[in-house]
Amino acid sequence: MKDTQFSGASIGVLGLGKSGRAAADVLAALGAHVTCYDANPDALQQAREELGDRVDYCAATGEQLQGEAAAAKGHKLFIVSPGIAPHNPLYRLPEASAPMWSEVELAWQIQEAIGNRNCKWLCITGTNGKTTTTGMLAQMLITGGVVATAVGNYGTPIVQVAAEGAVDALAVELSSAQLHSTYSLKPWASVWLNFAPDHIDWHGSADEYAWDKSKVYCGVQRAALYPATEELPTKVLSKRFVQEQGFPVEKCIGLTPGIPTPGFLGVIEDVIVDRAFGENNETQALELATFADLEHLSGAKTPTSALLADTLAAAGLARSYGLQPVWVRRGIREFELANHRRAVVGTFGGVTYIDDSKATNTHAAAASLRDIADKRAVWIVGGDAKGQDFHSLVQAVAPKVKAAVLIGLDPEPFESAFAENGAGIPVKRVAPGDNLMERTLNEARALAVSGDTVLLAPACASWDQFNNYHERGDQFAQVARRLGENQDGGEEQGS
Repeated sequence: MKDTQFSGASIGVLGLGKSGRAAADVLAALGAHVTCYDANPDALQQAREELGDRVDYCAATGEQLQGEAAAAKGHKLFIVSPGIAPHNPLYRLPEASAPMWSEVELAWQIQEAIGNRNCKWLCITGTNGKTTTTGMLAQMLITGGVVATAVGNYGTPIVQVAAEGAVDALAVELSSAQLHSTYSLKPWASVWLNFAPDHIDWHGSADEYAWDKSKVYCGVQRAALYPATEELPTKVLSKRFVQEQGFPVEKCIGLTPGIPTPGFLGVIEDVIVDRAFGENNETQALELATFADLEHLSGAKTPTSALLADTLAAAGLARSYGLQPVWVRRGIREFELANHRRAVVGTFGGVTYIDDSKATNTHAAAASLRDIADKRAVWIVGGDAKGQDFHSLVQAVAPKVKAAVLIGLDPEPFESAFAENGAGIPVKRVAPGDNLMERTLNEARALAVSGDTVLLAPACASWDQFNNYHERGDQFAQVARRLGENQDGGEEQGS
């Protein structure tokens, strides 16, 4: 690779997860002198196995000592993992001595440095729906013949793709933690899907979380997409960017589940249409897809409100790139949902089992329950609360919930929420221990009758009782199928 600002520079990489290891690898290839820091000895060992002696490793133990070592090293730059919160000593101590960049910022700077400036970034953030939108957008682009891939919080680390410089477009999923230390990014188009308080333990407050989310609109070149039904993204785009910073209003593209006016994508009867990126938006609505094109994803003739919102966002970003409507439709038809996102495991004895283990916050759980008939949900909920409050969630979804089965090491946040806002809803606590998911589903099955839905939408992270949400969802699906096979009435598999 050619000489860049990183050649010969002393750079510290803080946190050795997937993106941190990728950043260290690329920086070493660019000729930087890289030192890696992570208080987890297992993470350090994995980095040693992957990176070998191309980089150095801090031998100090513990976050405080590693932070002090990093501060004393004299690094020109730090690359910080999204897993390291601003209050972590690894983050705070070096801050005064050198810039702190996310891997996203590093990837953008590398793309600019190596000359692949024509690659267009199409960026997605939000509390919920990012992965579905990112994956669907990538499929649309690829189906349409664009050299593209999904990166970021989804898929390959961005820095690897940016260093290779071989793509025309990136579908970029961005978390608030990634955006926190991102400064110079200039996306071709961006969307902020929705907002609900989450990751308060990382950011410190809901306001800080929202501020970092809003950075997805900074530097947008072609289009800033906003869901008109979401109050905060709409308000922030209008006030902070249009009124205060002079962002051209014609670049603001609305998304609505209703009939669109010019400058919007929306829905007419069962047809998804574009009145923003066509040539005659005042008089013409371009057909992009129909609800029938989404039926393989939703299992129903009418998509859920969440799936429709994600589809509108992906279609809007694809159209901002210049993709023709025919490829938007074909991309939708070829797209498959990621595992553990509202996946219908099957219907057994008349009871439908849905795995939405990826619903790790209140907003996602509410979206899962929204389209279930009133008093038909047996809701499996709980886990690592991440500092969230659940009172407003329980109050909002109570009409949908027939009964709740509570998991998690600390049941108090949900027990108090149901006590105050879930009058009349039976709540069964499943104690920690072996065979957790089997015991949980036995409780759920006892509460359900034909026509009900047993829904795993925990509204919490999985780390207190599972390795990750994948494991939690896999166990749910496996146990549900096993119980279904032993149940009278046979088994009807879901998609």
